Amino acid sequence: MKKIKNIALALCTVGALSACELDNFEGPDAGLYGEIIDKETGRKVPQDIINGTLIEIWEYGYDPVTPQRLEVKTDGSYMDTRLFSNMYDVIPVNTNFHNNATESIDTLQVEIKGQTELNFEVVPYLRVVDANISKTGSKAVATFRLEQPIDSVYLNAGDTVKRAVVIKEVGLYAHLDPNVGKDMNLGKTTVTVNDVIREGENDVYSLEFDTSRDTDFVNGGKVYLRVGAISDMPTARSNYGSTVEMDF
Repeated sequence: MKKIKNIALALCTVGALSACELDNFEGPDAGLYGEIIDKETGRKVPQDIINGTLIEIWEYGYDPVTPQRLEVKTDGSYMDTRLFSNMYDVIPVNTNFHNNATESIDTLQVEIKGQTELNFEVVPYLRVVDANISKTGSKAVATFRLEQPIDSVYLNAGDTVKRAVVIKEVGLYAHLDPNVGKDMNLGKTTVTVNDVIREGENDVYSLEFDTSRDTDFVNGGKVYLRVGAISDMPTARSNYGSTVEMDF
């Protein structure tokens, strides 16, 4: 019996030492933050909160390396304050801006030490401009135009034929949450476009959403609305105007 007690005591001691070692393990001591910025306008590029642009980071010193993915907020900013000081490869993925043979974004080697700022200057697939959302009775009425900074691109190095950047769809999205968008809405009005902006064209899009016809909005209150447009580029995410808060 005494021998069993001694073994048990030894195991407890080992367990306590292991716990101490874990307690002494240093936690995250660094972070990465920044903005996605339109290189022409200098403004942040609005994003989706669900299925939107991600900042993919690969920490050095591990094999195999598993990437971490930082979500970009709807206002075009991102932040993660719980990283470890180290060298990382950093690249945006699943974007609403160009990253191809015509307009490329390089994978960056970044030393993350303390709170490190890293901004990306990009060319969006589309720009929502002159957007206006007004209220007429129970309806939200949106008008806007689109700009196409680059109308055709070489997708891959070595391509000899450019691919047109086609506007696939435009939409007006509504939600009770300010992070409203294509994949986060309680109601929407969309129109298929499947066309490009030709030289000299200046089309104004007009979309309506009737809150009285949707059970999520029949009780009135604050509704958040945003217009967006998506291109047919591979893995493209939507481009947006500003979010508008409206009382119904």
